[in-house]
Amino acid sequence: NQEQDNFRAALHWAYDQKDAGRAVRLASALGEVWFLRSAVTEGQTWLERALTLDPDAVTPRDLARAKAALAELVTFQRDLGRAQELLAQAHQLYEQSGDDSGTSQTLGRLGALARHGGDYSRAQELFARALEQSRRAGDELQEANLLLERGVLEDVQQHVESCGGVSTVIVQHCGACHEAIDPMLKSFYDSKCGAYCAPIKHSARF
Repeated sequence: NQEQDNFRAALHWAYDQKDAGRAVRLASALGEVWFLRSAVTEGQTWLERALTLDPDAVTPRDLARAKAALAELVTFQRDLGRAQELLAQAHQLYEQSGDDSGTSQTLGRLGALARHGGDYSRAQELFARALEQSRRAGDELQEANLLLERGVLEDVQQHVESCGGVSTVIVQHCGACHEAIDPMLKSFYDSKCGAYCAPIKHSARF
């Protein structure tokens, strides 16, 4: 549509001008737009192109936002290893810029990745660190989200114990995106684990 064409024109201009700062900021800001409009691959391409420009012309905070936005898009495509790498880089950049809220968000998302990968002790550690940072930043919304994430983690652990391997499969399958569950498998999982799928799907997009 016209709005997306305008976004593309602005991104093309920034890239052609080799305006790294503007390209990175714009591509990051549009990350959610591409996600909501099912144009994840295009959004990923724009972010990757922006990040190839001069990184020295971009502030650490803007670089962190770009890498975090790119991590969300590659998570949707189930490239969880790359998502973890990008979030770790974003976390380091947020720390360098003294952004406690950004640091908390990346730690929380790393915790969610650890949870979906079945590393519950690591997830618990990351959520605890994220909570500490959110409270330091006075970010009450982030703190509430993290408390919810910890509650989901506890629920996951309980269901893994009660449902055995089936729950682990659901965790891994839902890890990339709550929309990614195979409809045929979902009915089987629901019958085996009851309400288990609901909290996992609710928390899978991080």
